[in-house]
Amino acid sequence: LFSMGVRHASLSQDQMISGAALTDDSMVLGFANARRASRGTGLVFGWYGRRPIFPCSCVHWFYNARFSSVWGPTQTASETGVMLTTFDPDADVVGSAGSVNNASTYVDDTMFIGEIQVGLEWMYGLRCLPANAFFRAAVEYQRWDGGRGYTAAGSFAGAEVDGDTTSFTEAFANATSPQLDLVGFTIGTGLTW
Repeated sequence: LFSMGVRHASLSQDQMISGAALTDDSMVLGFANARRASRGTGLVFGWYGRRPIFPCSCVHWFYNARFSSVWGPTQTASETGVMLTTFDPDADVVGSAGSVNNASTYVDDTMFIGEIQVGLEWMYGLRCLPANAFFRAAVEYQRWDGGRGYTAAGSFAGAEVDGDTTSFTEAFANATSPQLDLVGFTIGTGLTW
C-alpha cells in the first residue's frame, strides 16, 4: 500500500554547561549554551506491505516505511560568558574581567525525516462489520535531519599581576543543525475497512 499526506514536525535541542572555581588568588565563572531548532510543514509518503507467516494465517510479517520532507526555518544559537576576579594580598591588587559573546543563524531550509518499522501483525475479519481488527508489534528506527545552520561563540578573560599570568578562563560553544536518531518499540491496534 502506498500513502501520502501532510505532516508538521518540530525538533529542538538545547545544551548548557556552567562552572566555577576558586583558587588561592582568583575566582572564575563560566558558561556555554548551544541551541538548535528546526520546524516546518510538508509532505509525508508511506509504503506498507505484509506477508502471512504461513498460508491462511491471521499473523503476518509487515514493514512500514515513511519519508517526510518539511519546509521551514532552522535556527542555531551559541552563547558563552566568563568572569574572572583576581586578588593578590602581597601586591595589594584586586581586579575583575569578563566577556560575553553570542552568535545566531536563521535559515529557511528543508528537514528530512525517515522512518522504518518491521514487525508482526495479527489481523482478523469481523463478522458484523465490514472491517478487520488488527494488533501490531514492531521495532522502529527514525532519522531526523534539520538542514543547514552553524554558529560558534567564544569568551575568555585573564589577569596578570607583576608580569605573571595568575588566572585565565575560557568558554566555547558551537551549534550545528539539529539531528536525531531514534530506535524504539511500537505497539498498535485498531480497525481497517
